[in-house]
Amino acid sequence: MKQLALKPILSNLGEAQWELMRLFARIQFIVFGEVVDERVKELEEAVAREERRQPLTEGALFVSMAHAYHHLNFAWNCRHAPEERVWRCDPADFKRWSKFPEGAAFHDLWPAPSRCHGTTREPRQEKINPNSLQAAFLQMAVRKLAILSYRVSCALGDDSPEKVPRPKGLNPEVEAEPFTEETFGRRMCRIYVEMNRAWAFHKRTDDGSNSRQDICRHSQFPRPFIGRT
Repeated sequence: MKQLALKPILSNLGEAQWELMRLFARIQFIVFGEVVDERVKELEEAVAREERRQPLTEGALFVSMAHAYHHLNFAWNCRHAPEERVWRCDPADFKRWSKFPEGAAFHDLWPAPSRCHGTTREPRQEKINPNSLQAAFLQMAVRKLAILSYRVSCALGDDSPEKVPRPKGLNPEVEAEPFTEETFGRRMCRIYVEMNRAWAFHKRTDDGSNSRQDICRHSQFPRPFIGRT
């Protein structure tokens, strides 16, 4: 079994989590008029009041999501590289590791990137109105990222540069599960699903009921982010 580059993985997961929490705080403010989730209250100072009160555009959402996708892609794609190579990160590695993952671990995300749905047009600067469904998907992505970061931190043990807090309400069975590449890939896949849904639903104007088929359809790889660097 190949050794995982745990420190670079944890660093990139942390960057992705920070970006999603920042976006989540902003969307909560738009939808509910305040940041209602206790886990992102700490971002009150980090997210400037002027920014939170500005309309959210598709372009701004795209930039934030693309940044989070980049770090998630990086965390997975660099997992077998020597740490020195990851920290050095020459242009070829940066381009390769920034792309959407491929492989069996992500078989539940369909269709494959080469056959993904949607158009390739650039995101517009038109105002969008986030809804509570999109906020819920981001909330789940943040939660699952927190759990994964904690698991990586535990795998590092005393070598962890910064001990990640144990998420509240963490299932003991999940915490006791051995951290392997398979576990890593499975949990990454679940984070991608929530992020894909959050992007797919950014133009929804209702919070009505959704069939399983509808939810699954919106879990597909979003074309605008494929191969982005």
